[in-house]
Amino acid sequence: MIDFTMMYAVHAAFRRDLRLLAHHLDEARWDMFTRQLLVHHQAEDASLWPVVRERLGGDARGLAILADMEAEHALIDPLLEARDVVKLAEALNAHLDHEEREALPLIDSVLTEQEWARFAAGTRERQGGVNEDVKAFLAWLLEDAPGDLRERVFAFLPPQARQILAS
Repeated sequence: MIDFTMMYAVHAAFRRDLRLLAHHLDEARWDMFTRQLLVHHQAEDASLWPVVRERLGGDARGLAILADMEAEHALIDPLLEARDVVKLAEALNAHLDHEEREALPLIDSVLTEQEWARFAAGTRERQGGVNEDVKAFLAWLLEDAPGDLRERVFAFLPPQARQILAS
């Protein structure tokens, strides 16, 4: 089974930011939220969905789920650009729920742990490779995270990432 800890943590951070941004459009939070959402969706579009599609062969149900994921990304991007937090929150929350409900089990059924690890490594590269980028990402990810999620993320992180976060 694939460990989706970081995916769930990122989704939780998006949901948190959407709640906060709905009450107050803080520019720094908006910038970080936007950056992380773009990294997340670009990584999926470039290096996750193509591999899953290849593994699915002619599985019509699985291919329909992937088409939905890509279509939802295409709906979200203009809302992000328009800074329409209300419509963005509605679309992104629906997308995250849909991804967790259908796409993650699909991914788990067709990808190996090694293929998932390659996707995760590619996503980390998109984040930036310097310690300050990693530290900013982890601080954003874990801000106000519930204790159980924080513990799962810490357990999942390699020692060097834990060290960066502690510094």
